[in-house]
Amino acid sequence: DDILKAICFVIQQEVMGKEIQRLQTESNAGAQLAKVYFDLGNLMTAKRDFEQAASCFQKSLEFMPNFIKSAFNLGVCYEILGQHKEALGVYSKLASDFPRSAKYVYKMGASQLKTGVEDLALIAFEKAIVQDPYFASALLAAGAIYGNRGDFDRTIEYSKRVIKKNPSTLRAYQNVAVALMRQNKTGEALSFVEQGLQVDPRDSTLLQLKQSLLTAIQHDPTHTLR
Repeated sequence: DDILKAICFVIQQEVMGKEIQRLQTESNAGAQLAKVYFDLGNLMTAKRDFEQAASCFQKSLEFMPNFIKSAFNLGVCYEILGQHKEALGVYSKLASDFPRSAKYVYKMGASQLKTGVEDLALIAFEKAIVQDPYFASALLAAGAIYGNRGDFDRTIEYSKRVIKKNPSTLRAYQNVAVALMRQNKTGEALSFVEQGLQVDPRDSTLLQLKQSLLTAIQHDPTHTLR
């Protein structure tokens, strides 16, 4: 199967390469070239050759600067390659062009966070949440920042919102449990751990949290009342 896939990739590349050569001889073929480079970028992405994929998406944008799908995919490639400043440039433009898109605003915030601009990232996450109150990624990211700043109530609120809409999101149960632990509400924290383990009984983070909570209760039984 792997050999067959490799052969198919080579054939697809050759076909697209010939199509690019043909289109380059024609006038007014910019939109078509943008689409072929976009398809080639997706092919490179499927091969996990993200540097080549990014190059293809860049070429696509040269022929059609407002090709949104190419721009977004270029940002994703930059993220995967660890080029977060470049990703931020792409997502910032998308967020500026489409300020009501929760996805683009969130992506901008995620890149801002990666580049160390936490305050701006939090503003972006909150804007994304305004556009989509149940946007799990933005809620979890904002909740994590609030938790690091000691605002555990906000972490719990946002994580519970994620659970309400996406009850299989393990990270939300983890975040609620940790925030409740920080508030010394051990019994409530254990309850959320148990709920998360119903989703995935083998989740290592939840299992570790459960052990920590049971140990705390063993040393101080009054914890169960909190």
